[in-house]
Amino acid sequence: MNKKLIATTTTTLIALGIAAWAGLGYGTGGKVEEALRSMAAPAPDAAAASAWRVADLEHARGVLASSGQFRVVYEDGEDRLPFLVSYAVDHKALPAAAARFSWKLQPEGPLAADLKGTAGTDVQVTGAGTIAYSGSVSSDFQLPAVSTRSDGRSLGIAASTGTARYDATRLEAQWTLDQLTVRGKGEALEVRGTKVSFDVDHATGSQALARLSVDRIDTAVGSFEGLDLTAESRRNADRMDTTVSQSLRRIEAMGQAFSDLQLKWEVNGLHADSLEKLVLLAQHSGDSMSLTLKERLTAAEAIETLLNKGFSFGMPTLTGKGRDGGVEAAFKITLAAAQGEQTALADRVQSSGTASVKGALLSPEQVGMATNSGVAVVQGVMLSQWLKGINQNGQSVVDAEWAAAFGGFGFTLMTV
Repeated sequence: MNKKLIATTTTTLIALGIAAWAGLGYGTGGKVEEALRSMAAPAPDAAAASAWRVADLEHARGVLASSGQFRVVYEDGEDRLPFLVSYAVDHKALPAAAARFSWKLQPEGPLAADLKGTAGTDVQVTGAGTIAYSGSVSSDFQLPAVSTRSDGRSLGIAASTGTARYDATRLEAQWTLDQLTVRGKGEALEVRGTKVSFDVDHATGSQALARLSVDRIDTAVGSFEGLDLTAESRRNADRMDTTVSQSLRRIEAMGQAFSDLQLKWEVNGLHADSLEKLVLLAQHSGDSMSLTLKERLTAAEAIETLLNKGFSFGMPTLTGKGRDGGVEAAFKITLAAAQGEQTALADRVQSSGTASVKGALLSPEQVGMATNSGVAVVQGVMLSQWLKGINQNGQSVVDAEWAAAFGGFGFTLMTV
């Protein structure tokens, strides 16, 4: 084959390869710009459902790199918090990722002034990440250390780091803070080993998980070890189930010590659409809770639907140990769905539960107060009896029907 032809063909193939590579990078840059402009101009229903919005986008697109800035604004009632985000994107196609980017977030307005007054310097968050060929976005982020003294008080926050990942269906993030210290005016607080994470299905809203854990908290009056708080919500068809779990390995305060504390709350079967309406109304009204007539009617309808559809609420787990005893408890309240317009609310309530205090966790005086008031007895007491026994000016505080509805509870004090 003619050497000149081979050279020409090779050069042409290389040129075509470079053009294709550059075209791929330019196409990625176009997708990045499209995504940013979509964030800055969301659909009306999406914008109404969130307190966050993107504004003032300025984007400069190049063949293999782009840059720009925009504002992220949080508005909830009377609160308005603006942040300026600047970014640079390298969208040359590489095997590991379609693009790489860096970014910086800075608060603006009164929030920036307050933070600078506290930290003594401008506070900003920085990060860098990648855009995968699948479209998912991953980034790390860093928060600076803060150390300040004022009016006999000191605040120290160690530098912290985190990661975040976003794709078409999920948003995941983790943040770690090694130490936070506050001292002054006879008070002291030191928090070590804080970790925060969340995982949200933002596409369907069917699942959300958030977790906070702290290795140790020391204060002027006591200490806490092994704090763990987890909240999870799941949507099942038209219902929403929520679970909140709390645990504490050990607590010491005021001469008392407790260990292995566990507490779990559950709210199951709430009508999801009605719950979302109430949340949106709360966001729009802010702290003032001032509603228009239409909004009040919407809230009333949502609350009525929640009650008519029924739900359950309970604490399936409460356990803890002290030096001389322990406590165990559980209860559940169920509001059955209404079968007709005339169904009385109290007639639909069912409840059950038990609580026991073992050993010498309570002093003899406290045991006496509990038994004498009718709250608890050594071998059990029905809550309905206690409720009926509470009188105010000679009249029962709780309606007899409601007292009967809660009659499944039993409280026991065991002083073995």
